[in-house]
Amino acid sequence: MIVDTGHVVAFSQSVGYEVHKVGGWKQTILSGEGLVVHLTGPGRALLQTRSAHALAGWLAPLLPTGSDSASKSINIGGFKLGG
Repeated sequence: MIVDTGHVVAFSQSVGYEVHKVGGWKQTILSGEGLVVHLTGPGRALLQTRSAHALAGWLAPLLPTGSDSASKSINIGGFKLGG
């Protein structure tokens, strides 16, 4: 399986992997993108549908702000976070 490196969360010890660049070196170095991982063999791979950056951007507006934010909670997809 070939996956963008930003979407890999974890994989079993039995899974082999190789990281490859896609596109030119300039794109890879300047943007941090252009890397994929080729996962092979038996085992499990956990993937996320959003990159860490996209997930943080999606969550940021939902997070409480201010001095009492530690005591507040939010509900996302039926899961209570914080509070």
